[in-house]
Amino acid sequence: MIRKGRFDEVFFVDLPLEDEQIEIFKIHLRRRGINLNAFDVGQLTQFTSGWTGAEIEQCVVSAVTKALLADRALTEQDLISVAAKLVPLSRTMKEQINQIRGWAFERAVRASPHQRGR
Repeated sequence: MIRKGRFDEVFFVDLPLEDEQIEIFKIHLRRRGINLNAFDVGQLTQFTSGWTGAEIEQCVVSAVTKALLADRALTEQDLISVAAKLVPLSRTMKEQINQIRGWAFERAVRASPHQRGR
């Protein structure tokens, strides 16, 4: 049940913006012991527009696995090649996401002050 006093606000968390995507990539690369100095993480966002944080994480996991199976270090090209093949939910469920955004625009507080407008 949603009512005042039970929950203070209903928050809407949209897809991450470019700077948020960069931070998500950094988190998942660091978590796997990857040296960030070898990567232009900002460039990766060209291939991940509209991706969820989980999709970014899966890109990193798949690219790291690919490199490990080839018995070599992870490269930026590994991440790009995985990203080029992934179809994000924002494309496969575009209509549903737009409907949720429309609902949230009227009824929820944006979790990030930088989130997209309607």
